[in-house]
Amino acid sequence: MAKTGTGRADFQKAVQALNAALATKKEANSQSSIDTEGPVKRLTKEIATLKKQIEDAHEASKGAWEKNMDVLEARHKEIDGLRRFIKVLKVELDKVALESKASEEGIQELREK
Repeated sequence: MAKTGTGRADFQKAVQALNAALATKKEANSQSSIDTEGPVKRLTKEIATLKKQIEDAHEASKGAWEKNMDVLEARHKEIDGLRRFIKVLKVELDKVALESKASEEGIQELREK
C-alpha cells in the first residue's frame, strides 16, 4: 500500500506542476495579448485611414475620368466639324480649279484666233 500512496502523491505533484505550467502559460498569453493589443489597434486605425484615402483617391480619379471623357467627346465633335469644313473647302477648291482651267482654255482659244 505504500506504493499506492507514493503513486498518488507523485500524481498529485504532477497535476500541481501541470497546473502551475498552465497558469504560467495563461499569464504569458495574457501578457502577450496585452502587449499586442496596442499595435493591433494602431494597425487597425492605420488600415481604416488607408481605406479612406483609397476611397477618396478613387472618387477623385473617377471625377477626373468623367471630365476627361467630356473633353474627349468635345474634341471628337470639333474634329468632325473640321473634317466637314475641309470637305466643303475641297469642293470649293475643285470648283475654282475647274473655273480657272476653263478660263485658261478660253484665253488660249482667244489667243489662237
